[in-house]
Amino acid sequence: QVYNSNFNFVKAIQLSEDKNDTEIIAEFIIEEFNLKQNEITRNLEKNGVAMKTRDLNSCYIDTKIALGDTNVFRGDFDSILFSDRTPIYNPIMEFLKEHEETEIKEDLIKTLAETFEVSSKEQALYNYSFIKKWFVGMVGTALKKEVSPLSLVLCGDVQGTGKTEWYRKLLPNDLKSLYAESKLDAGKDDEILMTQKILIMFFYIFFFKYLIPCFRFSIMKNIWIIRNKT
Repeated sequence: QVYNSNFNFVKAIQLSEDKNDTEIIAEFIIEEFNLKQNEITRNLEKNGVAMKTRDLNSCYIDTKIALGDTNVFRGDFDSILFSDRTPIYNPIMEFLKEHEETEIKEDLIKTLAETFEVSSKEQALYNYSFIKKWFVGMVGTALKKEVSPLSLVLCGDVQGTGKTEWYRKLLPNDLKSLYAESKLDAGKDDEILMTQKILIMFFYIFFFKYLIPCFRFSIMKNIWIIRNKT
């Protein structure tokens, strides 16, 4: 329970401050529900968890009950939620700020690149250089609007080498929700997916049929394509 049903929030505030009902309702929503909008996924989140219709309805009902005899119209409620009253945050920026003081004693990108089996020193150097540039590009994509939003990578078609599992473990735990896999056969759902994730793994069998037409979406994020003969 997020409120005291015997306490009229609106009336108490209106007695001490000159505020109209909408202002009071907005204050109650912000103070009670800890809402934020995820800049990357565009989802409204409560305590860091994306809200579904059921969650929104519950918050609306709780607000109506808590504010007593004040009319809380659904249109006003939704307008407050999806306005600048609800702060916007970038999960990648927050992750970087949280770890900016972390002491790093080794070249982690080099360590990651060494997880690949290579046949020559030249290939190892190329892997390191490529991964380093790609990582910088992926972070730039998430943080800077002027950076190209598309980074496309094609990988080899040999099966059983651990490619898929490697990509699944690439993002840190705090950012796992920004990773997705798709066969590009879900129509509009895939188009939406490309606006909500920063790392998407598409399977090669669907590349020519589905991916090429999707290049027109400038909002696409970083895309990894895994050739998979299934």
